[in-house]
This record gives sequence, structure tokens and C-alpha cells, in this order.
Amino acid sequence: MAAHRPGPAGEAGGKRLNSEIYWLAAVILLAVVLRVIVALSRDMLQLDEVSYVRMADNLLLGNAPWDITGLSATHYAILYPFIVAAIAVITRDTVSAGYAVSILFSSLLILPTFMFGKVMWNRRVAIAAAALVAVMPVLIAAGSTIDSHNVFAFWLFCALFFGYRMQFTKRCLCGMLAGTCLGLAFLSDPSALFYLVILLVMLVVVGIRQEVASYANKAAAQFVLLFFIFAIPGLIWMTYQTGNFTISDRPVDQVYATVHDLRPGTIEYEKEMMGVGSDGEISAVAIRDGKGFFESLIDDPGATVWGAARSAYNDYFRGAQAIIPVWLLPLIGLGMFKVVWTRREALKYAYFAIVMLPLLILPAMWGDRRYLLPYMGVAMLLIAKGWMSLEEWSIGTTEEISGAQELSRGGRRRVQVAVAALVIVPLVALSMWNAYRTEYPVQYKQAGEWLEGRGDEDVRVMSREPSTAFYAGGDLVELPYATPEETIDYGRSHGADYLVLSRSLVETLRPQLTELLDTGGRIIPGVEEVYHSGEGTDGELVIFRISG
Repeated sequence: MAAHRPGPAGEAGGKRLNSEIYWLAAVILLAVVLRVIVALSRDMLQLDEVSYVRMADNLLLGNAPWDITGLSATHYAILYPFIVAAIAVITRDTVSAGYAVSILFSSLLILPTFMFGKVMWNRRVAIAAAALVAVMPVLIAAGSTIDSHNVFAFWLFCALFFGYRMQFTKRCLCGMLAGTCLGLAFLSDPSALFYLVILLVMLVVVGIRQEVASYANKAAAQFVLLFFIFAIPGLIWMTYQTGNFTISDRPVDQVYATVHDLRPGTIEYEKEMMGVGSDGEISAVAIRDGKGFFESLIDDPGATVWGAARSAYNDYFRGAQAIIPVWLLPLIGLGMFKVVWTRREALKYAYFAIVMLPLLILPAMWGDRRYLLPYMGVAMLLIAKGWMSLEEWSIGTTEEISGAQELSRGGRRRVQVAVAALVIVPLVALSMWNAYRTEYPVQYKQAGEWLEGRGDEDVRVMSREPSTAFYAGGDLVELPYATPEETIDYGRSHGADYLVLSRSLVETLRPQLTELLDTGGRIIPGVEEVYHSGEGTDGELVIFRISG
């Protein structure tokens, strides 16, 4: 019997698939390379990074995933440190493992973006959007830091893709995939619950309208079941650690700050959130046991809505340049409004609008813009559509100016390359510029390494910057907003061995500690200056030993 030979259509399909695989591999490789370059340019770990690494370290030691304070295992999402710890079994280093996980998942965001573009529009839009994910400065910056939102963005965008597919085709299969991805996203950030409700309601409504309610109900059940299979372990862990049913114990203090118009990095924020209460704890500890967003909305709807609106305005309008470079914004409009919308096209944008509804309240629940990462794929798709429209315009204009009835294949290719370079190259340059002009407070790292060199074990460091405690191999005691005497008393009651102060911190956020810094701690018995660096410069830093 003669062997079956694929026909011309099959050969074309195979070549197209191979071409897509090659393009995707090249774009993912580009994304990885850019993120590795930026990661290598970073001088130190800061803020949440040190907590995620410490959690992974504790997991490798067989302990609970305590963060840098050594007091909480629930303030940060649990999936990310588990993945980092698993990779660290191979790399033997949790820092490099953390970077590897972030770079990998940030680069893999290309895949759901590509799939969205191909399903909703066409292959060219899909590849263009994937390339934009690879080179967008905000995504490169996030992907080169040790942070769980890279994992969250990937799993959530995968959930949104399969959630879109389950509305119309292969409902059960896509429902299971969407539930699995969303459950993993929940373990990276509890805000995934918003999307569980949104996708579930959409599935039921679309199923009823299309008169396939039985299929939709079955898909909905599988979707919810798979979600909870992955989410329930996280809920059990949170409840066990906190002593009551808890979804997340992090956003409450940010909600309080939003409602009361307190911005991190201001002295008003420090006074309100870091002051010492009558119980001897900083105010933020009591605030974290207070009202969440929806409780605040019920209790004081006016202040909560106004605070959320103010936060959204600051993030989406005043801070838009930090999210998407301003020169790309016209491409979004060009991509969306160049042609008249058909009903099918309108439904695509309606889906994106509905799944983006949480953006109305997420600014009130987060102190930074990391929550926007999953939506960058949507923005890249819209920019990619504008890119393709610009490309078509460029080809048509070139034909008109040159007098050619139609450009040759080579001529069209040259125009496409020129337009791609116009879009891509400035983004790569901006990413590298941002990376290499960023300055890090390395004096905190150097101070931590100096403390580690002293050989003290289980050292506790009181500081506003957690990196010193991390590099010292110890735990952090948060620096309160208090007088010198109250600050030292707080440190002693919380077992602090050292106090770390920098000149810039004291001048901007702790002016009441100026005398303590200037006198080398001599104004308080039992406080001794043991380290002083950068005297007379902006990087001046002093370490005090606390005894007694």
C-alpha cells in the first residue's frame, strides 16, 4: 500500500506551524536575554524580594515559610516561594532560583498573549503582540525582579484566554484548563477570586443566550471544581496560620491608606502607619486586623469610593507614562478604531472590558502597579493591532510615493522591518536605559554584609529597609515612627540587636531621630555606634548596637 502523502494544504499548514514555533522561540529567547541583562545590572535585593527569598530558604530547611520578619508566613503569596525552593534544589541558591522563576514566567507571558492574538485576530497581530511583551520596559523591569506577580500574570492571563474560549467552544475542556490556571493564579495572588466570579457569570449568561445551558452548566461545574482543587490548600494554610478564615491578610493596611489618602514614602504615611500604639506595636499591625475593602465600602461608602477613584486616577492617568510609553498610546487608538466594529469585534472588546472590571478597585488594594501586569497582554494586543495598521499605511504610502502599482515582496518586507524597528528598538533602548540609570541604596547591603562578617547568629536588625537584615542573615524588626527613646524601647521589646539609620531616611521620614544619629547614640544609655559609612554624603549610614 502506498504511503499517505500530505496534500498542498497540509504542507502549507505544517510550514505555517513550524514558522510560528520558530518565531515564538525567537521572541521568547529575546525576552529571556533582555530580562537576564537587566537582572545582572541589579546591585541588590530590596523590599518584597528579600521576603520571598527568605521564605524559600525556610522551605528548603523544612521550616514554615516565614518572611524576613520571622513572624509571618501569610503576608506573601505561597506558590512563588514553593517554586523558587523547588528550583533552588537544582541551582543550590535561592536568589538565582528566584530570578530564574521570574524571568521564566515573565517570558512565558508571551504564550497566552500570542494565543489570544491568533484566536481573536490573526497570526501577524499575535506575533507582534508577543514581540511587544518581550520588549516592553515595565514587563522587563518586573520580570527581572524576584516577585510573585510574574507567576500571577502568567497564570491569570492563561485563565483569561481559556475563559474566553470556554464561552464559545470546547466548553468543558477549556473550563477545566481555565479553572486550573485560575487556581494557580489564586495561589500567587488572592485577587484571582474576582475573575472566578466574572468568568463564571459570563459562562452561564452566554450559555443561556446560546441555548446550551446544559453544556455551560457542566463546564461551569468543572471550572469551579478545578479552581478549588488548587485554591483550597491555600485557604487552609491561611486559615491555619491566622486562626480564622482568611483569604489574604495583606491588602487591609493598603485599603486603610487609600481611604485616608496616605501615600507610601511620605511622612504622613509614616506617622499614621508606623507609629507605636498603646499596645507597644506599630499601628499597621492593628490596622491589618481591621476592615478590608468591601467592609470599608459598607461602613463608609463615600470615603472608600473616593479613595479608590483617587488611587485609580493616580495610577492610570498621572502614572500612565510609567506603564506604557506615551508614543505607543496612539497605536492603541489606531488599532481599535481604524475600521468599523462588527458585532464579533465588539464582543471581543466587551470581553476585555468585563474581565478588566477589577481594575476599578485594585488600585485601592495595592500600593504599587504590579497588579497591572496581567493586563499588559491586553494592552500589547491593542498596540499590535495599531502596529499592523501602521504597517499597512506605510506600505500603501510607499507605493503611492514611489509610483509603483504594488511593491515587490522584498519591498514590502523592507517596509515591515522598518516599521518593526521603529516600534521595537526604542522600547529595548528605554528598557536598558532604565536599568542602567537606576541607583540602589547599596549602603544597606554593605551594612548587612558587615554585620554578617561579625559572626553574630540569629541577629535581629531594626530598619526601614529590610535588605540589611537579609544580607546580615537575620530577621527584620520594622522601624517605628517614634522618638529616640521610644524607638530604642520598641527595639528592645522586640529583640532587636542593631538599629540601622541612614542620613537620607532620617532627613525625610524620621526627623526626630536626627540627634540620635548625630551623637552616635550617646543620648541613650545602652546604645553604641559600631559602624559608620559614607559620612558627609547622601549615602551616609550608621549601625547602632542595642544592649540592655
